Amino acid sequence: MMYQPQKVTFFILTLLLSIFMNWNVHAQTFQFKHYDSYMGLPQNFIYSLEQGKDGFLWIGTGEGLVRYDGIRFESFTQRDSLADDFIMSLLVARDGKVWIGHNNGNISVFNNGRFTPIEIPGTNSPIRNMNQDSHGNIWAVIQNSGFVKIDRYMNITTWFDMGQLDYTLYYSIFPLDNNQVLLGTSDGLIKLNVTNDGKIESIERYFEIPSTTITVIKQRKGVTGEFWIGTEDEGFFYFIPGVSKASHIIN
Repeated sequence: MMYQPQKVTFFILTLLLSIFMNWNVHAQTFQFKHYDSYMGLPQNFIYSLEQGKDGFLWIGTGEGLVRYDGIRFESFTQRDSLADDFIMSLLVARDGKVWIGHNNGNISVFNNGRFTPIEIPGTNSPIRNMNQDSHGNIWAVIQNSGFVKIDRYMNITTWFDMGQLDYTLYYSIFPLDNNQVLLGTSDGLIKLNVTNDGKIESIERYFEIPSTTITVIKQRKGVTGEFWIGTEDEGFFYFIPGVSKASHIIN
């Protein structure tokens, strides 16, 4: 039998290509790891997750706040000056401060290694969502009451329901410019024009979005004025408020 170098070379190249492709497929396999109370969490009920500027993962549970550094879990409670042990929402602000929304309607702020509790007057309902505007103010939506703004001096302005929104519940918030706010309610998406003294000047309802609970309002990354709107039972939407355009992505 004659030696045929071309065939041997082709066989070797085919074998190497097969090995490389098989390795590449396995290299892209996602790895999952389960973290629960057996590994250090105070409980298995997780209500919010945020990653800080320093890379630490903040975890909101019903029995306290947890910080995870990739190796160990560190838990914080009211003994560490939190306003409440039940954590409903989290926000990492642009300056690195961690804002913590509680089930009792109050807020805590973590900065320079310390927690500062903030009492929100006139409510004891869960802080469902928080967001930051272009001026650095923190806006928080309170499920049964309305919403609040906290400025950099910790001054609090509240917009609580004075009958203009019937018996609506509130779940998500995104502050726009010029004292305008997108608000996700139990009856759909609305835009409010508000004053600096806690009054609502006007309400605009977006009928392009179904009248259902709006759980998430997220601005598209790198795009101003365009949003992803998540609902409780109608999938999610791509939405542009300026032209009242909504595309139903999935049901």
